[in-house]
Amino acid sequence: MSSAYDLGTNLVRRIYEKRIDAPAILDAGTHFPNATKFAAAWRSIREEALSVQLNRVPRFHDIMPE
Repeated sequence: MSSAYDLGTNLVRRIYEKRIDAPAILDAGTHFPNATKFAAAWRSIREEALSVQLNRVPRFHDIMPE
């Protein structure tokens, strides 16, 4: 069964790899021009995230329709 799975996986991977026409890591300057601001503000972003009352944040399955 493992070899059939490996064959299928490799086939699907080859199909998708032919269709993907971008590098694995996108250029931040082109695709995310505020990357330096974001990276510089990570401490304040972290503090804000940690200050949220976690019991008030809905759980994933509560907000995702089935």
